[in-house]
Amino acid sequence: MDFEKNIKYLFIVDNPIMYVVMLLVIDQYKISHDNVVVSSLRKNKLISISDFNQIYFNLSIFEAFQKKYLRRNIVGRKILKSFEKTNTKFHLFIGQVHEQLKPLINSKFCSSYSILEEGQISYWRNRELQFNKVNVFLGFLKKFFIRGPKYHDFYRSDAQKYIGIMPEAFPCIEHSKKIILNNFDFLKKIYKPKLLGVKIIGITCAARRLKRDQWEDMLKKLISSMGKSGVIKIHPSFPSDKQTRKELNLMLERIRGSKNISFCDDDVVLEIEMLYESKVVYGPLSSLERYTENFGSKYLKIELY
Repeated sequence: MDFEKNIKYLFIVDNPIMYVVMLLVIDQYKISHDNVVVSSLRKNKLISISDFNQIYFNLSIFEAFQKKYLRRNIVGRKILKSFEKTNTKFHLFIGQVHEQLKPLINSKFCSSYSILEEGQISYWRNRELQFNKVNVFLGFLKKFFIRGPKYHDFYRSDAQKYIGIMPEAFPCIEHSKKIILNNFDFLKKIYKPKLLGVKIIGITCAARRLKRDQWEDMLKKLISSMGKSGVIKIHPSFPSDKQTRKELNLMLERIRGSKNISFCDDDVVLEIEMLYESKVVYGPLSSLERYTENFGSKYLKIELY
């Protein structure tokens, strides 16, 4: 894989495993930190702990309405403005061909794009969609009329490479387009662990699995499985505003009683924490189960919804 010195490398990082793969790519190909730009489709504390250039944005109420109900590609256009202003080309790294990212992929400033391992979807048997006018039109129809798995373009034939950390990733992608990185020792050089000595970790389910009035019952099930002590990692899909976190903390105080259980920081990366010492992780069906076993820890599935 060739890397140019005179362009930027834009990583769209939406979850911890993408953050891990991003760091491995930067190390493997010796990309200058000055040339790295990081952003996300949602508010994400992971990108704030790095020393890379970052693109933050907020959606107005009207923009959020357009994004949700009119299917406008608001997020990709906001990120793209940073490169248009400076007339700068970039290579793009994403988890899939998300509708919001198509303005970036289709931009004249995008020299090429690659796919990063992002969790469960990376292990589905998704094939590359041939990138042609017919499928572009089907993608347009999907945007407005088709819901569900009838049509998808997670991966397209114009992607340059597929980069993962486990050989089983991207099972239907031809071998010549896959890159598997395992330079994990590098991660320990740049990430300072926050959970040394904490053996028990609980993982909440994704926010979409529950109505708001079901959060407390979910936490009860999780805490009852964890024993007397440990920490809980909140799924990144949960709102991170102060009011929501205050509400979750009050729930935790009501439920835990005498147990020494608390929430850990949002910027904790469990996949890297497990490189320092083994953990026992409790949670619902999750891609983290695969990574836990690969990194020498144990994952115990429990029903949370």
